[in-house]
Amino acid sequence: MKEKLVNVGIFWAVPNKWEGGWSFYEVKKTYQLSGANSLGFIDYPYSHYEKWDDVRSASETDDCYYYPRGRVLYNVNTGKHRIFADECLDECDLWELIEMFEIEDFELCRDEHYVSVFTQKHKTAVTPMLEQAILIKGERSMETNFETVFTTRLIQIVGAKASQLDDDAKMPNRAYDLFRRFTSKEDGANDLKKFAIMNGIWQEYLVKSVCKYDINFFEATQVIGRRKDIFKVNRQHDVQTDKTGTVEKRNCHWFCKNQQDKFPQIILYDREVPIVKQKTDREGATVDIVCTDNKPKPGKIDLVGADNDEMVIIEYKIASSLEPLLRAVAEIITYFHQIGGKNGATTYLEQFNKTFGLNCKKVGMAVAVPEIMYKAAHRYAFDLIQKYNIRCYSVDARSADEPETIEIKRIGDEALKTYRKESEDNMKFVYDHSDDIMQALKND
Repeated sequence: MKEKLVNVGIFWAVPNKWEGGWSFYEVKKTYQLSGANSLGFIDYPYSHYEKWDDVRSASETDDCYYYPRGRVLYNVNTGKHRIFADECLDECDLWELIEMFEIEDFELCRDEHYVSVFTQKHKTAVTPMLEQAILIKGERSMETNFETVFTTRLIQIVGAKASQLDDDAKMPNRAYDLFRRFTSKEDGANDLKKFAIMNGIWQEYLVKSVCKYDINFFEATQVIGRRKDIFKVNRQHDVQTDKTGTVEKRNCHWFCKNQQDKFPQIILYDREVPIVKQKTDREGATVDIVCTDNKPKPGKIDLVGADNDEMVIIEYKIASSLEPLLRAVAEIITYFHQIGGKNGATTYLEQFNKTFGLNCKKVGMAVAVPEIMYKAAHRYAFDLIQKYNIRCYSVDARSADEPETIEIKRIGDEALKTYRKESEDNMKFVYDHSDDIMQALKND
């Protein structure tokens, strides 16, 4: 019978500036249980200082003690790993590390030796000290651990925020791009409230500091004056077959090509419609005209279809996307204003009707996102949906991101009210701590 093998080692946690959360870098070694010391522990023989050169290239500092760090041991007497980690890392943050070390059961421990410069620098008045004790896995349920999730996430955002917001970024044309920052890639379906807290902090800060909770914020979006060649029949882009391009592009291509009844009541006619002005270069290729800091951010409408006399522009997110509902809503509203929707989008309607032989007289908006996004959405997103009468669809997140298997359902008014009520409950902790969020992020 083979003797059990266990992994032990050391690690660093570096904030992921683009996706939120932590990127873990580990140095580990595998031992047999017979390798335990006289106290019954299997430990890694090297320090963080001795192994810093192995991971230094992934960091922006030469100080091996700057970022949160920790050590993984194995206790032969209890049959559990023991994880010593910086106080800003809790159980919710360590699942990637647990997979790296193939840990089955563990004890989470605190030690002042592992309090990093990063944690000390970004600790705020609203960040409580975690108790210096062994926290047994499963001892505290997520229901009683919201404050740890909240403060840990707040530390991450404060550390990564840096220069995310400048005066230019606050322009309505650019604002929607901010709402996708600091979103978690982990599966939020296991705990909606945790997911809502982790992704709601940055949204609350943006809604209050950028949009000022003003329902008319996007009304100032500039119109982009394209005049011809807006739509194309059987558009040829960088997706030549159903097996190339990004998943989102591939799905949009398939939806239009096969004219499947994916969007109830809407017949799809075009995809990835550029809003930015375009020109032809010397080789005859079509390229976007580069926008300066003083001009609107370019974009493309994912899908364009028709419902009777209405042209409908659609923002589509794939089933595995965890970008917040507010991102999709803000994006489609921005596009609506950029094509002149407030004034009837005359040029786009004329071109759309002419290209496809239709007689649409007005422009509507729609968003299609995974169902979980409605359950963990910021209230400002629902306010915008109501103001602009945006059609809402859910993308079946249980299916694979293959167009043949995706199910898209229309969300009625009553169902939307139910989602809003559920999201209010899931986001309550964020709203209750709104002042703490603003104070922590403004002081950074």
